[in-house]
Amino acid sequence: IESNNGWISINSEKDLPKSKILCYVTGESSLIEIGEYITHLKSFLYERSGNRIIGVTHYQPIVKPNPPLHK
Repeated sequence: IESNNGWISINSEKDLPKSKILCYVTGESSLIEIGEYITHLKSFLYERSGNRIIGVTHYQPIVKPNPPLHK
């Protein structure tokens, strides 16, 4: 419960990401979408269309995996 399953709740502007990131977002509709946070717009955009995602209440960064150590 304390970790909220990796989701970050957006309660104020200080909860927004500090840099551009690819992330999962969810909100009032409870759907989970892939989005991108754009810092200068202070908005989440749909990854494919670039349209703003409205009503985002939580986000979870998508962490790029490290490359394998062995071939």
